Amino acid sequence: MIRPARREPAEQAADVPDVGAPDALRFPPRERPTTIRRPARETPFDLETEDEAEHRADAERTATRQEVEREREAQEREATIRQARAALRGQAAAPELASVVWDAHEAIAAARQAEADPDAERVEYVPIARESHGITSLLPIELVPASVYVAPYNLPERSPNPAPTPLDLLRRVLLTALAVALAVAGAVLTAQGLTPALASGTSPLAPWPVAAFAWPLLGVAALAFAAHGWAPDQRSARRQRTLGLPWALAGAGGVAWALSAAFGPTWLALPSSLLVFAGGWEGVRRLNLLTARTRRERWLTDAPTEALLGWGAFSVAWSLSATAAATGWIVEPVTLWSSLTLLACMIPVCVVGMSERGRLVPAIAFGWGAVWLMVARLVGGWHDPILMVVAGVGGIVALLTALARRQEISHNERLALQGLPTP
Repeated sequence: MIRPARREPAEQAADVPDVGAPDALRFPPRERPTTIRRPARETPFDLETEDEAEHRADAERTATRQEVEREREAQEREATIRQARAALRGQAAAPELASVVWDAHEAIAAARQAEADPDAERVEYVPIARESHGITSLLPIELVPASVYVAPYNLPERSPNPAPTPLDLLRRVLLTALAVALAVAGAVLTAQGLTPALASGTSPLAPWPVAAFAWPLLGVAALAFAAHGWAPDQRSARRQRTLGLPWALAGAGGVAWALSAAFGPTWLALPSSLLVFAGGWEGVRRLNLLTARTRRERWLTDAPTEALLGWGAFSVAWSLSATAAATGWIVEPVTLWSSLTLLACMIPVCVVGMSERGRLVPAIAFGWGAVWLMVARLVGGWHDPILMVVAGVGGIVALLTALARRQEISHNERLALQGLPTP
């Protein structure tokens, strides 16, 4: 006998007609705009799908990786600060300033790149700094505020030199020949003596004849510069390449000035001194864009170029007054226009003194001429105390300008090494 299938109570109740309910109370099903239909699911609602589980696992792995990265950065920060504190106490070597400045530069570049990409995770950079003094030294390592020192000059370029070319050889040969010619012309000028038009007492800005010894000294500096260009690491260096044209102009101008001052004509001294000044100015400007990488480069490349600028500026004033005296263009008031000419030639020296890390050699070269100009005004034919005071004050101002720049940069770098904020 076949039994009928068992039916659930809900199905049995559905088959029973509702005879007692009136027809007016029967409402047909109606779809409303607010009705929410959930899709049919084969699994219960409290179980995760494979996509949800994978997403949750990725989030956990990302959180773990970030936590490990934060712990590593905290350990590196603590080790860096402890190393700097040990260096302050003399137990370890102090960090090199160039590496500190370079690390700060890289940190700033990375921070700017992170700001440009808002989705990237911001990283907190802590530079190498010595122990802070005051209340910050009592704080925990994680709470010590970090500061980044931004150097007010271009950092040295450490990239490899480009490959040498035949033009590099031609440049070295030409500059060496000009350096030899300048040294010989300076020696000839010293042995021959100045022409009467450039001697002291004939023009208001003519210094004592001893000042002319600056030309053979400049020739020696040019020889040192040219010899340094033949070094293996300088043959194709960018600094040497960028100084080729300025030194060629300045060297030719120096040879022409020395020969015109020894044999004439006098008018040739003015354009020659302008060439020396222009070459020195352009050379220093280019060196400000390519900071010296070593102390040797500062002494054998920067210093001779700075000497061209300083002595060229004073030679312009000297040659201008000599040319005016030789052609009869000196008019009253002599003290006024002579002082203005000297001050105008001093302005470029002060400007380059405030550039880079403070360039002292231009002020020293200009001061050499100013000192002997004071001597000439004191014992020479032109007794002008006002001009003597202007020359002395001008030389001192040019020197103090460069010294102030050096002091400011040194002070800020010391504060950066100590972890203190810089102005």
